[in-house]
Amino acid sequence: LTLQAGKLESSADRTATAHGGDLGTAYGGRFKDANDFVYFGADYQANDRLLLRAHHGRLDDVWNQLFLGFDLKQPLREGLTARAGAKYYRTRDTGQSLMGDINNDSWSAHVGLDVGAHRFTVARTEIHGDTPFDYVWNTWDFYLDTFSQSSDFNSPNERVWMGRYDYDFAGLGIPGLTFTTRYMRGTKIDGTDAGSHYAAYQNTSHGREWENDIWVGYVVQSGPARDLNFRVWHATHRVGGDNSASANLNELRLIFEYPLDFNLL
Repeated sequence: LTLQAGKLESSADRTATAHGGDLGTAYGGRFKDANDFVYFGADYQANDRLLLRAHHGRLDDVWNQLFLGFDLKQPLREGLTARAGAKYYRTRDTGQSLMGDINNDSWSAHVGLDVGAHRFTVARTEIHGDTPFDYVWNTWDFYLDTFSQSSDFNSPNERVWMGRYDYDFAGLGIPGLTFTTRYMRGTKIDGTDAGSHYAAYQNTSHGREWENDIWVGYVVQSGPARDLNFRVWHATHRVGGDNSASANLNELRLIFEYPLDFNLL
């Protein structure tokens, strides 16, 4: 059992020169009257196959958010493992409701199969509510299966399917080299009843989007550069229907990471 709790009172951008900064949300902006973000939760590893999670977060005078989730893996035979998981978020406005009415239920579920060095995954996400599934400013990450490189696939009332394939080249004798490709398609985006803080969605009633990601990564296994991580990410994102809240995008990212060990003992 792992317990977590914390309180945030300000948020600074990566380019900021000071630590202070108003809290807010990724899609709704910042609010001087949102004094803090308080969270607590628990992760329970029931056994080597089942993980259970329950967390709660409150953004002062904006929302209360509940998260429930599980991940399950079941070995079927040597080299063959089935996987499944689900996540659910319940978000409701609270206090002064600085972002107006929020009544959002979002969930995501996936099933998959590991066959040797191959991994196959299919996922579904549904956003139920006239606001997007939003998250705290400056976090830029959340726990839904269809979160992607260039789009969050979290628009009001959006329905998303994803197919994903991963390969670990250790199966061919090249440990550290990995490959991922995935395709996501979102439909039924409808933000016509979104409040003023989400006005970017108000002109969309039949929006669509899709994205294809191709990722290649390599981690150096030995020598002076051991654990040096190279990643090449490419994304193609396209919008359709009357989706005016997003844009077409082609993106290439080159990422290099090297862990520094300051343990001098």
